[in-house]
Amino acid sequence: MPEKASSLSKRVPLFIGLLLFVVLGVAFTIEYVQLRRLLVQVNNERLESATVLVAELLSEQMRSGAEERALQADTLVRELLATGMAAGPAADSLLRARLPGEGSLRTIAVIDEAGSCVAGASDDRVGELAVDPCSTAGDEAVGDVSGPGGQEQVSPFYQIGDEAWFRVTVPADADGWQGHVVYASALSSGTSGTTISGLIAPDATLLLGNADGSTWTDLATVVDGPQAAMPDRVPLRFEGEGGSRIGIPYRIAGTPWIALAHRDMGSVLAPSRQFLVWTGGAGALVLLASTVFGWLVSLRVTRPLAAVTHGAEAVAGGDYTRRVDVERNDELGRLATAFNAMAERVDDRHQTLEARVQERTQTLQEALDQLAKTQDQLVRKERLATLGQLSGGVGHELRNPLGVMTNALFYLEATHADAPPKVREYLGILKSQIGIAEKIVSDLLDFARVNTPDRAHVDVATLVRNSLERYPLDGPISAQVDVPESVPPLYVDSRQMEQVLVNLISNAVHAMQDSGGTLSFSATHDGDQVILRVADTGSGMTQDQLDTVFEPLVTTKAKGIGLGLAVSKMLASANGVELGAESELGKGSVFILRFPAAALEAAS
Repeated sequence: MPEKASSLSKRVPLFIGLLLFVVLGVAFTIEYVQLRRLLVQVNNERLESATVLVAELLSEQMRSGAEERALQADTLVRELLATGMAAGPAADSLLRARLPGEGSLRTIAVIDEAGSCVAGASDDRVGELAVDPCSTAGDEAVGDVSGPGGQEQVSPFYQIGDEAWFRVTVPADADGWQGHVVYASALSSGTSGTTISGLIAPDATLLLGNADGSTWTDLATVVDGPQAAMPDRVPLRFEGEGGSRIGIPYRIAGTPWIALAHRDMGSVLAPSRQFLVWTGGAGALVLLASTVFGWLVSLRVTRPLAAVTHGAEAVAGGDYTRRVDVERNDELGRLATAFNAMAERVDDRHQTLEARVQERTQTLQEALDQLAKTQDQLVRKERLATLGQLSGGVGHELRNPLGVMTNALFYLEATHADAPPKVREYLGILKSQIGIAEKIVSDLLDFARVNTPDRAHVDVATLVRNSLERYPLDGPISAQVDVPESVPPLYVDSRQMEQVLVNLISNAVHAMQDSGGTLSFSATHDGDQVILRVADTGSGMTQDQLDTVFEPLVTTKAKGIGLGLAVSKMLASANGVELGAESELGKGSVFILRFPAAALEAAS
């Protein structure tokens, strides 16, 4: 019996594997989540440290340069006052001389207390950008030119070309003149920005921008950044180039700026994915090894159980010779031994009971067969008796009218010898039908009573020839007679046996009347009996027809009542002759007459 899918040999390792899968899955999930948190936390700490450091450096740099810029502004105003504080080549030359020509400072503008530009100058690097120092200095983005408490004011970043600019507005007070000096600078230190980003992490990016997210720079050019207000020192996630990124913004004191160091989330969480790959592989190996181990352990336990189970199923199915071969000293071995002892006792009881059942069954079957045979004989005798009585009465009642009709037909033929052909044709039809009716009546009478045979010596060839004379063949049907001289004569009632042969000939003619054929008579002397075969080449019979061919009132002919072969069987039996039949559909039929030794001895 095939092992079922629900057997313990499969369920135990499956359960162990499933349990380990759940445990390992929960453990790996917890470790993975904690690792991701740790990676994000460590990354945030690094980003925050770097951002705070950069922001404080920038804030300190702006604070440390404030006194120097204030002193420079006062000095510049005094020098301009010496020129009459009027715009012109002298003032422009004076301001241009203040531009270093390198670094971030690009333009200088002097604005009076009314907000009008007194003088302004740009270095050669902004020539192509067409930056007007005075226009830039007077832009609305500068805001209130007076800082709180008379301090300098730093503007938000704004974009000129691909650079990020900012302005520092310094209050100036010299010799009673009050106003402001506006310094415009551009961030273009790309090398230092890349260096700082590399110190944080290989994929880190350091940005400076406005707190409202309007302009961002990587200290070299204007770049894209998060377009939203930046919370101070709060981890921020945003979508950037290449995917999701995480950063820590930090406000730079004394400025409207914010520093933001950020990294790609994929890079931050890459160790967690490596952890997942390595731990997943290790977990799969552990799971596989545990499942195999569980399978081996379950086989050790379930194989004996399976053997006992299959043995019990075999015994339940009727195989009482089934035994279990389990050589163990534990509880499973004792269970197998107990099962074998039980099966042995069941087998002994079953064999004893089977022998008794067979004996009783054979006795009962013999009684049933005898009862069925006796019942069939009684039914047949009763049916034949009833049919015989009916046949005798009907035959006698019909014979007299048929005799009158025969005499009347004879008279009509004698008195109307010159009758028209049509009349003679109909007289022939009447004569033929009267003959058929007389044949039926004769069969009924023969079936009703079989006279005691009047035996005499008769030659087989003579018997066949007389029968053919009584039922001559015509049309496409021919006869073949093969009776060797060595065949001994028979001792039978020749009239009754001729009637048997006539019935056989009639049956054969009806079987071949559509397509014609050959009717063969062959006799052989086989030891103590003579065998006469009457064969035709007609349509043959099916096995069902052959089984009932000698039953009364059974016929396959369009005409007749099915008594011819039944009468033949009765006449043959009365003479001690066995009548049988063989047939194959489409190949014809053979009726066999076996004349016993007693008839031969009487003939000799």
